[in-house]
Amino acid sequence: DVGRFIADNVRQLRRWSVGGDGKFDAFGSTWTWDAYWQSTMQGLSSRIRNSGHVPHINAATDSIRNAQGIPVCRVNVDADPTNDMPGCVPFNFFGQGVNSQAAINYFVGVSFRYDTLRQHIGSFTVNGEPFSTWAGPVSIAAGAEHRRESVKGVNTPEDEVGAYLAGNFKTTTGVFDVNEGFVETVIPLAKDASWAKSLDMSAAIRATDYTTSGYVTTWKVGANWQFIDDIRVRFTKSRDIRAAALGELFA
Repeated sequence: DVGRFIADNVRQLRRWSVGGDGKFDAFGSTWTWDAYWQSTMQGLSSRIRNSGHVPHINAATDSIRNAQGIPVCRVNVDADPTNDMPGCVPFNFFGQGVNSQAAINYFVGVSFRYDTLRQHIGSFTVNGEPFSTWAGPVSIAAGAEHRRESVKGVNTPEDEVGAYLAGNFKTTTGVFDVNEGFVETVIPLAKDASWAKSLDMSAAIRATDYTTSGYVTTWKVGANWQFIDDIRVRFTKSRDIRAAALGELFA
């Protein structure tokens, strides 16, 4: 009589972004810059309908007949009045169409949560070719970024204590900030030589500071060697990280 679990999930995302770019002269060459600010808000609503309410199930299926022969919940007729559940309606597991709507409504509930996730990002980068080697111009990029991520959640008291057969969503609330700065370069070492159509070296370094995970320096070095048009060899060595996300930190 209860029916299947029904999952109902809704996501809404709103994003605002503004940016700009331009050029300027420095070190005898022309540089380009770009900057932007972006704010994102996402709402996540999750419901599990027809989820059995475990305390209600235990009370509703432990039924006896009273003096008039009517099924009642045992918890309401035992000698201890402190554990009475006045709203309890007996539930019959056997057969179809044997339970009243009141019994079904008492047997099940709706597991629910709503999370609001927010992200704010600001970024500024510059790119230029301040000088050249014998094989071509050296390109450099540098920039800085700030990011804040937060989540705030609500749920039901029943979810918090794990009262349902399915769902039992927990609240997720927390925030962290990230500040980053980086420098990257590509340096050409050969061009149209007998042993290489092109050869260049790349390098990058990034400083990252999380309010939760702390400070770390990451880097990369690499080479790109084109023997002929049909053959290219790449080499890269790097140190990379992945910091914990909102759900991993605050669930």
